[in-house]
Amino acid sequence: MKRMLRFPAGLLLLTTLSSCYPSLYFADRVQTTAFTDKNQFVLNGSLKPQSKPNDSLDLPSGAFSYSYDAAYSFDKNWAITAFYSNVNGRRVREDQVGLSYGNGVGGTHDGERYEIGLTYFKPNRSNGVAEFSGGFSRGNIRRTSIMSPADNFNTKYNMYFAQAAYSVKTDYVVVSVGGKLWAEHFYSFTGPQDLRNRYKSRNGADISRYPFVFTNLFLNMEAGYKFIKFNTQMGMPVQLNGSSIAGFPLYITFGMVFRLEKDIFNNKKQSATDNED
Repeated sequence: MKRMLRFPAGLLLLTTLSSCYPSLYFADRVQTTAFTDKNQFVLNGSLKPQSKPNDSLDLPSGAFSYSYDAAYSFDKNWAITAFYSNVNGRRVREDQVGLSYGNGVGGTHDGERYEIGLTYFKPNRSNGVAEFSGGFSRGNIRRTSIMSPADNFNTKYNMYFAQAAYSVKTDYVVVSVGGKLWAEHFYSFTGPQDLRNRYKSRNGADISRYPFVFTNLFLNMEAGYKFIKFNTQMGMPVQLNGSSIAGFPLYITFGMVFRLEKDIFNNKKQSATDNED
């Protein structure tokens, strides 16, 4: 058990030490359904620990960012999904960029992301479920700073994604592993020109003219009993092209999952019938 706990604890420490850039991207958890039949519903609420720069300024910084997602299977193999996440007062250091103040004290970042998707799932006879998803997100990131207001920016972006996952599911535990691939296009960027120039592609294209491509390998775990389960997810997003727009490439989230599935009620009806007999 101690060995099992070492990896999440170490990952949490690394996450706390993350980020040295004026980031345009902050890692999010990946939504999975682990559905096995029609008319199933899942709701998740999670929080992600956020770092605070180790500097002499005692400025407000959010300890956590939050995410919420829900999914419903309208067919025996198809589900619709919805997801929301935020960046909540995330402060980062920016001493590798050479901004106007140059003292390493970063700005505060806030933002939201809204996502909708479609999932195809296929259960097998050994408690396994394969699922394939695709969808669309829209979001924004804002930087504010009382120390360097001239370097503040506001971005808006679209994101297109595809992902695959495989889950092993019982009444007590759900374990999912998978990968997500997406392209993030910042169609709007309001901020200083020198910062905007930093994100130009190798051929000189402006940030609003090309997408940033990412991939993420993740492990998602749920533990509890039927309706309610505790949830944790660990992931490692990696940027595949362009200037770096992300902080430390590891994250961990903690949350609760509520599941509503037909077999729960079928089992209860069966138990009642057996008792009557």
